Amino acid sequence: MPDRAPVTELRTSAILDELRRDGPPATLLVLGTDASGKDHVANVLEKAYAEAGHEAERRNSRFSGSVSQATTSEDKGALSLLAERIFLRTFPILHRLLPLVVTVYLKLDGVLFRESSRPLIVVSHTALRVLALCLAHRHRTRDELRLPSSLERALVSLRERTQPVTMVLDCEDATRRRRIREREKRGKADHFDRFMARDSERSERTEDFLVWIAVTYLGAVHVLNDDLDDDELLLAFHQAATSVGPSAPIES
Repeated sequence: MPDRAPVTELRTSAILDELRRDGPPATLLVLGTDASGKDHVANVLEKAYAEAGHEAERRNSRFSGSVSQATTSEDKGALSLLAERIFLRTFPILHRLLPLVVTVYLKLDGVLFRESSRPLIVVSHTALRVLALCLAHRHRTRDELRLPSSLERALVSLRERTQPVTMVLDCEDATRRRRIREREKRGKADHFDRFMARDSERSERTEDFLVWIAVTYLGAVHVLNDDLDDDELLLAFHQAATSVGPSAPIES
């Protein structure tokens, strides 16, 4: 089998040259469920931007979020962990109300969004993850999915307002479980990690429905991130940045 390394290095060099010449996208959204590798992908791309001479601005959980210096979501404070615990305990009771809450959240996110003077990287989106979780609680397959028209309009409006390049990360259940076990060993696993690890079928549905939302409503590129190396992640980013529509999943 021919050595892929020289080819990958050439492609990476060409992508960096393109970033130097044309600049990164104004707004990049990196989506995924727990342990999909969102923070690592953002770190890789932030480094690539810097190598190409561009300093990125990073926000977490929503387009209108404040500037964040965090490079990982593992160091959560007591209040964040308490909020996760309360949400998961009340979710079975309140899940029918959450699509309405998500609709309002998305509208506000669009209204409050302000463009950055620097290339913007948004890591995760709380409302979209909650929506995927709600859908996975109520449905078994994509064929069953029907969003309220008001929610669809909010998604379309948010995309028009923010104009993001979107990557949605996906990984095998075995990969997610391994990553969560590694977090447990470091004492860094949170309540959502454990929630996802407890039920493989539910976790896979949640992930699949998040991919569906991102591809259908945000024009995302679907990336199978079972331990892609940094060069492969940069290639996936390049496909997202140059894509004109949904594509087949990217994998190593």
